[in-house]
Amino acid sequence: MKNMKRILLVMVVVAGIFTACDDDDEIVEVKDYGLKTFTADLAYDASIGHGEGTNYTQQTYFAFGEETKVAFAVASDTLSWTDFSMIKDPTHADYNISTDVTGWDLVFSYYTEEEVDMGGGSIYLVGATGVLINTEADIEVGLYEYTESTQTDSITSAFGNLSLDDLVSVEYDSSIDVIGHSWKSYDMSNSIYNVNPSMFFIVKLMSGDIYKLRFTSFYGSSTDERVIKMEYQLMQ
Repeated sequence: MKNMKRILLVMVVVAGIFTACDDDDEIVEVKDYGLKTFTADLAYDASIGHGEGTNYTQQTYFAFGEETKVAFAVASDTLSWTDFSMIKDPTHADYNISTDVTGWDLVFSYYTEEEVDMGGGSIYLVGATGVLINTEADIEVGLYEYTESTQTDSITSAFGNLSLDDLVSVEYDSSIDVIGHSWKSYDMSNSIYNVNPSMFFIVKLMSGDIYKLRFTSFYGSSTDERVIKMEYQLMQ
């Protein structure tokens, strides 16, 4: 009789395990909180111009959670290339702050930033190279500036240790150029771009995920490439 009870008990336990497995059909997403890097090559061709003569020939579309680019837009394909413009005037020839590309969060691109009236009916378009956000994806971006040290190791450590508790005073914005190009500056004396790695951008996605990112490099020769490098990490 005791053996029979043991057998029945084992059968009940096993049946419970299988029942629990059958009832729990939901797949639990395992999030990757590791540090990631991304490189966007804007390319360059002196024979092709956009806006006021910029010669970039690629736009790179990026989505958080993806290991590689979402899409390339190339200057030779007028259906994919988007002349992004911050000039809020629909009558302007370059006015376009949307794209047919879908499933992206950020685009690395040249864009028209503003126009300057030179007088006498002459208008000069001011361009910039940077990062725009997908305004149709309900993305918000804030900026956390690390100011305690200018040493590379300290900045790298601060970025790695940045937590949600550090962001209580960060203000968020959903403007398309909220990231823009402010993370770099041009050194005219040395003809190079300097990147400010102490600018930590906080990106809130519609899904509830929160990422931190910073730019680590902007370089390229005058004949074939313009490369933007960033690193980013999931915080929540």
